[in-house]
Amino acid sequence: MFRIIWNLLLVCLGIAILWLVVPKVFPQFREISPTLPGTFRARAIMVGFQGIGLIVTALLLFGSLSSWAWQGISSIGRWFYGLMSLLLLGGAGVSIYIDYVDMGFVGYGDYITFIFSVLLIAFPIVAFGTGYIGLAYRFWRARKPK
Repeated sequence: MFRIIWNLLLVCLGIAILWLVVPKVFPQFREISPTLPGTFRARAIMVGFQGIGLIVTALLLFGSLSSWAWQGISSIGRWFYGLMSLLLLGGAGVSIYIDYVDMGFVGYGDYITFIFSVLLIAFPIVAFGTGYIGLAYRFWRARKPK
C-alpha cells in the first residue's frame, strides 16, 4: 500500500511541476518566426530545448525515486537511463556552443548545475542498478547489526 501511495505522490508532484514548466516551454517554439535574424531564432530554439531538457530531467528524477527503482533494475532500464543521460548531456553541449557563439544570457554555472544534476540522477541507476532509495536500503541493510 505504501508503494502505491508513494508512486501516486510522485505522479502528482510530477504533474504539478510539468503544469508549471510546460506552458512556458512550448510557446517558445510557436513564437519562432522565419523573419527573425539567425541569432535570435537560435536563441529561441535553445531556450525551448533547454525547457524540454528540464522536463526530461524531472521525469528521470521522479522515475529514479519511484518504487520501480527500489529493487534491481533490468539492463534495459539501465541502458535507457544511460542513453537519456547522454542525450541530455549532448543537448547541454549544443546549448553551451550556441551560447558561446551567441554570447547568451545563461550563465555557465547554470550549465554546470544541469550537467551535474543529470549525472547525479543517472549515476546510481546506471552504475548500481537501483535508485537512491534502493541504495540507501542496501547500505542500511548491510550496516545493520546481526
